[in-house]
Amino acid sequence: MVMKKALLIVVLLVVLAVPTLIMASQDSVFTEYSGGGVSTGGPTLTDDNSVHVPLDPNELYIVVVAREPLKSKLEVAIPPVARRYGLDPGVVATGMDSLPAVQFKGRLLVVYVLSEDEKSGLLSRTCKLNVVAYYSSVGDVQSFLAAYAAIKTSDPEAFAEELDARAMAYLGTNGLSGDVGIAWWRGMKAERGRLVGGDPCEGAVEAIAEGVGELLQTSGVS
Repeated sequence: MVMKKALLIVVLLVVLAVPTLIMASQDSVFTEYSGGGVSTGGPTLTDDNSVHVPLDPNELYIVVVAREPLKSKLEVAIPPVARRYGLDPGVVATGMDSLPAVQFKGRLLVVYVLSEDEKSGLLSRTCKLNVVAYYSSVGDVQSFLAAYAAIKTSDPEAFAEELDARAMAYLGTNGLSGDVGIAWWRGMKAERGRLVGGDPCEGAVEAIAEGVGELLQTSGVS
């Protein structure tokens, strides 16, 4: 009888330990909702006196708007992805006030982390983000700055809609022909178990970098 009770206790401990080990060993990323698309707008420039943009179509200016250390991690992860598509990426290290200086200099990619929430539990750590990625083939940073100033929200879909409307209007108003690509992720959650260790946001960084690659491909960059 004593042996049976001891065996039952062992079985119960094993049953309880299995899900605990699974939670402590997990390393996953999932997103509640995501969306985006690519739009082409504006007439083709035919005036010989007009300015053709961007000035250097092979160069991709990368702007990351996020808190540290996430900002630095994204600035390291994204350039190799851009190189896969034949672009020469360069990270813009200046502040928001200086961004107008890169207008039209090359293609533009902005990754904007609207909100970041990290939590530490007994068995795992989580990193939850809301993110928008914006690509402009003409290098239009002004539309992003205008949207950033006009709408204060943590909803990536709402910001993406505002940004797309402004970017397309900018192309039309200024007689420019180009592509506007936007991708957004709401509730991107990266979870890493205590047994795995490390920063859970690293998984989200990898997912965002791959999402940027898909955005560039969808936008016709090859």
